[in-house]
Amino acid sequence: MQQMDKNKKQQKPLRKNANLTKHIKERIKSDEKKCLKQIAGGFDEYTNYHELVKHLSKYSLRELKDAIADIEFDRKRFTQWITCTRKEADKPETEIRSQGYYTWGEFGGEYGYFKHKQALTEDQKYWLENHMECCYYHGQPCERHQDENGNQDEDCECQLGKEYSSLIVRELDEEEEKNDGVWEEEA
Repeated sequence: MQQMDKNKKQQKPLRKNANLTKHIKERIKSDEKKCLKQIAGGFDEYTNYHELVKHLSKYSLRELKDAIADIEFDRKRFTQWITCTRKEADKPETEIRSQGYYTWGEFGGEYGYFKHKQALTEDQKYWLENHMECCYYHGQPCERHQDENGNQDEDCECQLGKEYSSLIVRELDEEEEKNDGVWEEEA
């Protein structure tokens, strides 16, 4: 309770005739994440976004559109790569945990598995199997692989990385791991 009172005392109240833009910029400088989270918390489905957005510069509007697209894409993640030891990676697959894998490429290798948000759908299983490098980086296939309009012609950076051996995700296999130089010899 005392900490909360202390925080209230540190914040300057906004006067009636104060410059809100200046006030927000000062607050953002002091603690950007916290300030922006508080601002976002003030918005809901009833906020007049048209009135807010129409005052943005074309550059700010472009950045906002890009940020919205990035956040919407990121929220569709269904899995996450978990780096671990080989022993941990070699544990059995469950509904929310994949079998173990190792990575190999220009930056060396590591062991890990995919931790799923929930049991995978058939589409998600297909995507994980066929776009594993994308799932390694993004927790889902790159956007072009999810395009329902058939605009999947161009390879993503993840596929190019696999093609040019920058990053390859493979199932655990002692012989392959040794051939790829990933296997850690026991001391």
